[in-house]
Amino acid sequence: MTAPRRVTVVGAGIVGVCCARFLQRAGFAVSVVDRGEPGRGTSFGNLGMLCSLDHALPLASMAVLAKVPRMLLDYDSPLAIRGRYLPRLLPWFARFAANAPEAARMRNARALATLLEDTLGAYRRLTDGSPAAHYVRREGSLTVYASARRFAQAAGERARLRSLGTRVEELDGNEIRQLEPALHRRYLHATWFPDCGHTPDPYLLTRAIADEVRVAGGEFLEAEVRGFDLGADGVRALRTGGAPIPVERLVVAAGAWSGELARALGSRVPLESERGYHSMLRGVDTGLRRPVTNGDEGLGITQMVDGLRIGGSVEFASLHAPPDYARTRAFHRKARAMLPDLPPESACETSRWMGFRPSLPDHLPVIGASPHHRNLWFAFGHQHLGLSLGARTGELIAALVAGENPRLELRPFRIERFRSWTR
Repeated sequence: MTAPRRVTVVGAGIVGVCCARFLQRAGFAVSVVDRGEPGRGTSFGNLGMLCSLDHALPLASMAVLAKVPRMLLDYDSPLAIRGRYLPRLLPWFARFAANAPEAARMRNARALATLLEDTLGAYRRLTDGSPAAHYVRREGSLTVYASARRFAQAAGERARLRSLGTRVEELDGNEIRQLEPALHRRYLHATWFPDCGHTPDPYLLTRAIADEVRVAGGEFLEAEVRGFDLGADGVRALRTGGAPIPVERLVVAAGAWSGELARALGSRVPLESERGYHSMLRGVDTGLRRPVTNGDEGLGITQMVDGLRIGGSVEFASLHAPPDYARTRAFHRKARAMLPDLPPESACETSRWMGFRPSLPDHLPVIGASPHHRNLWFAFGHQHLGLSLGARTGELIAALVAGENPRLELRPFRIERFRSWTR
């Protein structure tokens, strides 16, 4: 009997394990290589949103660019840049700014929408009949406003989302309280995205999918990939701190570390580490049924299995810079303003976390084949949408590796779009 073809996946976050599981379903044997256990990296600590078309608008916009100087002067703002890192970041920001004008932004939004429109469908196809299905919920998401002015200012974004096919509903105070009674009564306006989903524990979701990979015969190898052995036929082996790991076919899905790996494989990309922070109030049950974002301040809260998770900070800094947990100092105060019955900080067991979002300046991930090696594919750069697009990306990668038509226009996501990047 002929042994199944083997694919090695570098990266055991949500994107990597979803790639591995869909590849198994396509008939491949899989090995997953990561420096840590599945789901313990960036996939561990996000707010759990499984976004659909509600997040199709790229972050780069003229409105965001106009706010950057003010945000950098406010330590508690959602955006920070380490001073030493700014010179390195300037070329990335130049590309970010080039994608901010309306025509460029909406072109990128239309491409991103083709990925996001089937987010939950892909998770359903991946998890139906498995324990992982328990961690995928479809309760929508809310963005609430105490300020009528800020709600009115967001009307343009709502119109753009509707033009992309997003279901968007505008709610008043009574309708907000029907969905989430625990929220403060000062919220009189909200945007309701009924097609958004979430998971009450991103780590447990990732681990459950990884367990499915193991049960189906996949192997997980703990090793740090430091380079590659290359030949005329493509990538031959992974160089690690130990013995080389031979590969037949390779998928790079290593999140924020993918940029260094892609460069070693002949493709340079402007991938930056967009660091995210959260606070976790362990044992606190707010009764929230869905993720809620404070549209006035950019704070997000989600009720998790083991407590309330609060997030809302973006920091640009090196992959090797230590965390600045002072970025979370205002989280509890802002969350308590949203949830008046939230216990005081002194009464909560609080943990803090920082993770690395892999961000590209056009807000689009890299999904597709290498232009240099016939047995290599890339799946990284999902910025804030790695959890949302994990299953969707895995499904597409499995089709590409199997030589099938993915039935989606993937040209906007090719790594070749960064050919001119030289750093």
